[in-house]
Amino acid sequence: MQVFSKSFFSILYGAHDLRQIGETDRLQLERLSVRTLQVLRAIICNQIVLVPSLRDGVKIPPAYTVAMENVTAVQTTINSYDAVLKVIPLLSQQNSDVVRETLAFLSALIYCGNPQV
Repeated sequence: MQVFSKSFFSILYGAHDLRQIGETDRLQLERLSVRTLQVLRAIICNQIVLVPSLRDGVKIPPAYTVAMENVTAVQTTINSYDAVLKVIPLLSQQNSDVVRETLAFLSALIYCGNPQV
């Protein structure tokens, strides 16, 4: 996952400065940024959907604790590549798809209030 994530973040890191490239390249880079953010968000969301729901008044089951630890581990691993610092500049893009996916990724990254993110 380390090489995988490093390549994703290198794509996103260069995506916020689009002044030096042509229109066709800019559109391709925006589509690539959207896909990259979707994949990173999906990595987190795949762990989130495994978290069992809690009922009111019921003691927290061990499966819930284990699932939340897995979510936190994935979030921490992704954030160890300075994810937030690399995607924040994407919020200033004019393409609403890039901005929407950036916000969705950041929302998944802070799911359950992970203090390490």
